[in-house]
Amino acid sequence: MFGGATLAIKHGATGPVLVAGSSGGSAQCRVCHSVAAQGATLITQHGDSYPQSSSYALTNADLETVIGTANSQFAFPAISPDGTFLFSNTAPLPGIGPPATSGLFAIPSGAPIASTGLPAGLGAGTPVFSPDGKHVAFNDYSGDKISLAAMDFTQSTNTFANLVTLNTPTPTTFPDLFPGFLPTNDAVIFEHETASDGEFGATRDGSRGELWWADLATQTAVPLATLNGVGYLPTGVNNHSTDQTLAYEPTVNPVASGGYAWVVFTSRRMYGNIATIDPFSSDPRNFNLAANATTKKLWVAAIDLNAKPGTDPSHPAFYLPGQELLAGNSRGYWVVDPCEQNGASCLTGDQCCSGFCEDVDGGFVCGTQPPGCSGLSNKCTVASDCCGYSSGIQCIDGFCAQASPQ
Repeated sequence: MFGGATLAIKHGATGPVLVAGSSGGSAQCRVCHSVAAQGATLITQHGDSYPQSSSYALTNADLETVIGTANSQFAFPAISPDGTFLFSNTAPLPGIGPPATSGLFAIPSGAPIASTGLPAGLGAGTPVFSPDGKHVAFNDYSGDKISLAAMDFTQSTNTFANLVTLNTPTPTTFPDLFPGFLPTNDAVIFEHETASDGEFGATRDGSRGELWWADLATQTAVPLATLNGVGYLPTGVNNHSTDQTLAYEPTVNPVASGGYAWVVFTSRRMYGNIATIDPFSSDPRNFNLAANATTKKLWVAAIDLNAKPGTDPSHPAFYLPGQELLAGNSRGYWVVDPCEQNGASCLTGDQCCSGFCEDVDGGFVCGTQPPGCSGLSNKCTVASDCCGYSSGIQCIDGFCAQASPQ
């Protein structure tokens, strides 16, 4: 009834487009994926052979290259922001049993990259790089298998350092996993599993989760109660009495916008009176989703920047427009478009390879750095580079941005 594919939707589009996979059966299924923050590379598993993965060059007509050998080494990896290398996952996510230790590998060849600083035997579950590439966060799968951890990373020398535990769940029954960094690079949003079907990292068959956040400096972790829907989500029949525990797999837009960070996540909560069937009725091989829309969809929420550790910086989530209504959708990724060269039209500086979008004769185009300070969304190194620095404009991940809503 449905193909297994990875789709993409751009800002302002009314529907998605195909990136990887098709409706051609399991041999063409491409679903379980990771994406580089700067939009260059996607890696996804093969539906007919889960241990095998392919990389897709998103800046080169989505060209597919089979990566490495079929040993699950490249499933669910952390991809560097520029898409040129990955840090491998070791958690046995659905359908895979990867090697026990993590390491760096080139994309798309899969060749190992020498590194230093990793503790002996370290195995990272569902790892992710920060937008600036200077940190990596992961489930401590080679340790207690439940804690969330982070390390610093220096790309010029491929050096890891300063392993810290961000959170150890209490009670110690279910894991923290699927972290995603805020654009400030100093905090992560992650899934805290609250019920499981016995399969690590699954989001089906009774598995339940909440989204939490933790900052790197103090390692203080708390639930994102407002995002999760505590106190206001409707209840209903068909196992929808606790929809606030149906949030999974968050990723965060690497660019701050409007004074917020933006998180997209998978949820099985009811969608109005349109998607109301049992939250775990989402596999088209077992349920007629053409007759009843599944609740497994993507939702988006705003997160306050620079929030005080231990507080809830989240806002109520909303349904992502334009996604397929009848299919089950999951594991959304925010990525930026490939940058534009000087002379191309633009709206914001982060669209430009130079980092500067300037008004030229009444139209905005990518160009070189103008004299004086940098405007909103234009490139910066420190906050004082930005126009409006004295009134609170900050340099967030290399671009001038509002630190709070206006």
